[in-house]
Parts: sequence; C-alpha cells; structure tokens
Amino acid sequence: MENHLQIALPRNHRLSQKKELHFADLKKETFILLERQQSPVIVDYVIAQGLKNGFNLKANYYVNNLDEGLSMVAVGKGLAFLYSGMNDDTLEEKYQIKIADLEDNSLNQNIVVAINEHHENQILHELYQFIENDNDRNN
Repeated sequence: MENHLQIALPRNHRLSQKKELHFADLKKETFILLERQQSPVIVDYVIAQGLKNGFNLKANYYVNNLDEGLSMVAVGKGLAFLYSGMNDDTLEEKYQIKIADLEDNSLNQNIVVAINEHHENQILHELYQFIENDNDRNN
C-alpha cells in the first residue's frame, strides 16, 4: 500500500491551493502534532525532517488522535501531518480542510503485506482481500 506523508491545512491557508508541497515550504508554519506516545514514528520523523530542512517545528498543540488534530486544523490552529494510508478521501469534506502531498522522496513509508495463501484462517483472508481492494481503489 502506498503510504506517503501529507499535510492538512485550513482551506483559506496561503498554501492550500497547491496540491504538492515540499517540507521546506513549511518552515514558518505552526503545527498540531500527535502526542508522541500516540505515534512516536510520525512525531520523531517530522521533527527530524524539519531539522533536515533547516528549521525546528513549532508545535503549539498536541492531540491524542487524528480527529482532534484535523478539527483544530479546520479552525485555523495550525497544520497537521498525516499519512496517505490514514486518508480515506473523505477527510477534506468532513473537516472542511485541504490535504496536500509532501513531495520529498524520503517521506514515503509504504506498507508491504505478505500472506500465505494456503493459510486456512478465514479472517486473515478477509483482511487481505480488504487491503488488496483498498489498495486497488487508491491507485
């Protein structure tokens, strides 16, 4: 499954008209981050990417889940990171926000799934089928 970093912006944000952004474009922005214990991989990764691009991320808010973060983006409290694997294509409409792809090649963290087709566990087969169908829908 393709899984790349995205950024959620308020609809009226100066960068919201762009479909693709680079991490360096975010240098002067304020962020809403997930609490580190909720998602240490994302938090550590975006902080490191900020440093790699010559700036420290300024986070004014920390949230416990994606719903809380995107709600705060909608009211203009900052920008929030998410992975495309979290985005079911309804989030922009649901939260009245804009989601842009971050186009730095190093930001991709694709998900690879392997399954033994001869395994007899029906739940695993259904899960695999769901993932495969979702992946086909998103490509």
